[in-house]
Amino acid sequence: MQVKRLQSSSASESESFMLQLLRRAALIFVILGVGVFGLATLLPDTFEVSREITIDRPPETVYAIISDLTRWRSWDPWQAREPALTLSVLKTTGTTTDARWLRQGLEDGKISVRQTQRPHTLNMTLETSREPPRELEFTLQNLGGKCRLKWTVKGKNGLYPLGNIFALQMNKYVGPTYEEALSKLKVYVESQGATETRQ
Repeated sequence: MQVKRLQSSSASESESFMLQLLRRAALIFVILGVGVFGLATLLPDTFEVSREITIDRPPETVYAIISDLTRWRSWDPWQAREPALTLSVLKTTGTTTDARWLRQGLEDGKISVRQTQRPHTLNMTLETSREPPRELEFTLQNLGGKCRLKWTVKGKNGLYPLGNIFALQMNKYVGPTYEEALSKLKVYVESQGATETRQ
């Protein structure tokens, strides 16, 4: 009987110890969660990523190509990775062009192009079903027959406030894709005629 009591007491103490560990672990988890959440609210709720490249063509030629959405598939890595993704131009009014992204025939986003200062600045608004709207800006600098092209994407973070933490890595996540796009654009533009103008 005494042995059984000792065994029962030992088992009870073990269960009590495990419960204490679980309570402490849960408390630490809650404290860490509150801390991370609080830190996220202090971070910027916007992001901005830029990449640049020099193209051996004048700004007028580069501008004519990047402002023509029907030619994006020639250098756009996103469409190259997703053959089912296409860009359909809806209408062009003055200096504004509206288009939509189609995935297997279904609308997956929209893009609006505004020619703000040809051939120096081109602005776009990008909307998709998975992310908040993004602002895209191309700035073109004349380098005496060559063009220094800067591509910037900026916008608000999704899933506030935890999205603010992920936004800190946006430069790392999307930067390489923009570098790839600019490299492909450079090859494509330099393969075109030097005096090309937009139709």
